[in-house]
Amino acid sequence: MSVSRNLKQLRDGGAVGKPAVAATATVLTTVRTGSDLRHDSSLQAIFAVMSEGLVIHGADGQVIEANPAAEAILGLGRAAILASRVDAPSWRLLGPDGGPLDRDRYPAAVGLHTGLPVQGQVVGVDHPQGGRRWLSVNATPVWGDDPARPEAVVTTFVDITERRRKDEELAALSAELQDLYDHAPCGYHSLDADGKFVRINATEQSWLGCTAEELIGRKGPTDFFTEEGRRQFARIYPGFLADGHVGHLEYDLVAKDGSLRKVSISATAVTDSQGRFLRSRGVVYDVTELQQSREQLRRRTLEQDAMLDNDIVGIVKLKQRRMSWRNRAMSRIFGYAQDELLGQPSRLLYPDDGSFEALGAAAYPVLRAGGTFRTQLEMLHKNGSRLWVDVSGVALPGTDDESIWFLADISELKRYQESFERMAHVDALTGLPNRVLLADRLEQALALARRHQYGTAVCYVDLDGFKAVNDSQGHAAGDVLLQEVARRMSRSIRTNDTAARLGGDEFVLLLTHVEQVGEIEHLLQRVLAEVALPVEGGNGIRMQVTASIGVALSPQDGWDARELLRRADTAMYAAKRMGKNTVHFYRDASTRGAASS
Repeated sequence: MSVSRNLKQLRDGGAVGKPAVAATATVLTTVRTGSDLRHDSSLQAIFAVMSEGLVIHGADGQVIEANPAAEAILGLGRAAILASRVDAPSWRLLGPDGGPLDRDRYPAAVGLHTGLPVQGQVVGVDHPQGGRRWLSVNATPVWGDDPARPEAVVTTFVDITERRRKDEELAALSAELQDLYDHAPCGYHSLDADGKFVRINATEQSWLGCTAEELIGRKGPTDFFTEEGRRQFARIYPGFLADGHVGHLEYDLVAKDGSLRKVSISATAVTDSQGRFLRSRGVVYDVTELQQSREQLRRRTLEQDAMLDNDIVGIVKLKQRRMSWRNRAMSRIFGYAQDELLGQPSRLLYPDDGSFEALGAAAYPVLRAGGTFRTQLEMLHKNGSRLWVDVSGVALPGTDDESIWFLADISELKRYQESFERMAHVDALTGLPNRVLLADRLEQALALARRHQYGTAVCYVDLDGFKAVNDSQGHAAGDVLLQEVARRMSRSIRTNDTAARLGGDEFVLLLTHVEQVGEIEHLLQRVLAEVALPVEGGNGIRMQVTASIGVALSPQDGWDARELLRRADTAMYAAKRMGKNTVHFYRDASTRGAASS
């Protein structure tokens, strides 16, 4: 079988890239002719441009060539690599679990002994200076005239240590978020357009007495409502699908075992970029105890039951909006001494005149009509801090100016909800939007740009020299550097633009309302200048990096969000090759020469 045919199989199989194919052709020809590989200038030129490591083993397992990238990744000199065999003790590889890998499972050994290619095998190596590194390895046999045994095997590999670490961190964060979601002190669920569960947390599953497998795609809340609740749901849900929000709806929830609890449900809709309904996002509170208190109050006179002094729900009696009675919980919730609130205007508990007057305007017409008013609002603690309170009130019978109010502190529930929403959309280290939020904003920006006929720029930013800082100064200093770079990029762009972090030292700038390429160039040059300024890391540490920026423009480079990100990434790598600390615009054949970088 000829060398050219072998190389065609290598290219078609996708095991190695074009530089590796060309290098292999030169190596095999040189080996056959007995020439010295080190004096082949074309071979060395090919090796010099390769970013992936490449090692070629002969049929006997002896290394016959390696490129500079392989030396850097493995931490071994050229002489040490060329003196090795695939079964030599110096070649010590680790499996994905960190344990020693059997030698017959080494990628090159598999290629030589079986004649089968290896794709993307993950192995560990101990770098003499860099510690444990993880590689993704491809091994491709090269056949000669002997059909029974490969003539050589070509292995290529890339360092995926950072990616593996980020994957592990992401998995840990995902598990933490799932734990918060599942064990929140309230129920969370999502429904599809037909009202069936598509997601539900462990808290609500325990209330219903069912597993996720029994519920998701099979049942919905109406399967656990009373007949009255099903009628209410059927009346309200179509409107929710259209309006996208509903709040404080109360239902009797009947579990699988027949037990009953009272719940309050609030929900918002999740939609796509065109505003089409995808799923609901519902929060369910167990208000059984509060409902039981209300029932007791209805069985007796409201004023007698208001005298029940509990330590959970605050109760206050108002006369002309002055506090004439309060219970212990009321004083505890707002931080006042036992009798300090008596005789005081209720305005004392509001953060400003506007919120006090708004509550009165909304509530008292309902109370005068004989109804119960309920809402959630921020109120004022004695120490000046704010707290979220679930407030409900009713007018006392036979009076014109007296009312009873029930107040429950729900600050912790609000913090849980806000924390969960934030962690799902914001990068924990820098506070910038993460990949999920960036995708949403990019879709919205493109939709607006298409409608109003203006441009949008997607700028992929990768820091030059960050790994060296991280390796020399440590991850803590690296985190300080990333945080400062994030702040600088945020203040360098306009208020209608977005700076996001994808992970590691990779960022994306989303620039909207673009009229001319020149305004982007000016802005991005400002970003380059800001990033390049030194960063003080404390303890005398002084760090400095630069940035390579790739830009894809819409509509010139398309309207598809993923394609624009991919093309911006391609342009960024071009900026790296151009010498780093620069901006490069993506241009395909149809636009080449139409824009300047």
